[in-house]
Amino acid sequence: MDFLLMLIIYCILFIVGTLCVLYRDAQLLNSGPIGVLKDFVIETFNRLIPQSLQNGCFNLCEYLLYRRNSFFQLIFAVLLLLAHAVWVVDMLPILYHHYPAHNHTFWPFVAVFVNYYCWHKAWTGDPGTITMKSVNKYMQVYQYDNVLYESGKKCSTCQLPKPARSKHCSICNRCVHRFDHHCIWTNNCVGGLNHRYFILFMATLLAMFMQGIYVGTGCILDFAHETRLFKASFRDDDGQIMPITVSIAFQHLFMALPRLVFLVIAVIVLTILVGIFFCHHLYLIFTNQTTNERHKLQEFKYQMDQSNSTYQSETIDWSRQSKCDKHSGNRSNDKRNVLHSNCRPYSRGILNNFLEVFLPHKFIHSRIKQN
Repeated sequence: MDFLLMLIIYCILFIVGTLCVLYRDAQLLNSGPIGVLKDFVIETFNRLIPQSLQNGCFNLCEYLLYRRNSFFQLIFAVLLLLAHAVWVVDMLPILYHHYPAHNHTFWPFVAVFVNYYCWHKAWTGDPGTITMKSVNKYMQVYQYDNVLYESGKKCSTCQLPKPARSKHCSICNRCVHRFDHHCIWTNNCVGGLNHRYFILFMATLLAMFMQGIYVGTGCILDFAHETRLFKASFRDDDGQIMPITVSIAFQHLFMALPRLVFLVIAVIVLTILVGIFFCHHLYLIFTNQTTNERHKLQEFKYQMDQSNSTYQSETIDWSRQSKCDKHSGNRSNDKRNVLHSNCRPYSRGILNNFLEVFLPHKFIHSRIKQN
């Protein structure tokens, strides 16, 4: 197996593995052949790995993923510094050698500054913390749908009334307005007031990635053309002179510019992963849903399918959005109406949904004024 093919297989496995970890609670990964394979891998792991080592790994993951700490923030900052060190050491000499009249530092500095600003706002900004003083305000923002969010409930930890679309974050130990998820990379909740900065953080990060891919690939190609790599030849195992192949050329570039080639490959993989996550969040924004609501919806669907198979045989027209706003006294029927439809009770159209996330204070003020 040649070097390039091994690299492609490794990147594919890394992407698939990362997606499986991120979406480990998805029903697709817990049922059918994939679920069986997952259970087999877990059982094999439990048999081969000593229990003490398992407990140590579990405690470490528990602390890193489910306790508030700055570990992943530090990792992000270190990776960013290392990437720019490669840019200074490997890219800039090639760029100024081939294009001495161009400014190769302005846009990278702009991209880093904007990305850092959004990252800083996402981690230091208030996500919409619900307190004794603010709970009455947030109670007026959204109506209860009596399916995902039921009226009259209190947070068992904060002992405060639970506004619709709120959730208690066990990591930050607080209730958050329009809770989406807790982000380990910002060490903060993503809620109604800082969701925009989280989205902008991902958008600027993707822009920085694509800029790095474009510039890094250009530097590699300039180096290849200068060394006349694509016109070179090699001697095969039989001693015959053969024109260079893509795989051998790539391996030569990796040996000549290891840091730069590795950086470009790593950034391409990260662009795919962050791009998928970013597109998922854009979909949630445009449909006025949160990650927490999607997760709860999947849980309810699974529970309903398991507890009452007769629901699957019913044929009811759920296509009209008006079904979302009609709640009868029967809670099970209400849940069935939502769970077996594409009902989105909080959606107000793509533009209004977008403005709700990016102008949260104006939206909250308008809702309070209406009430």
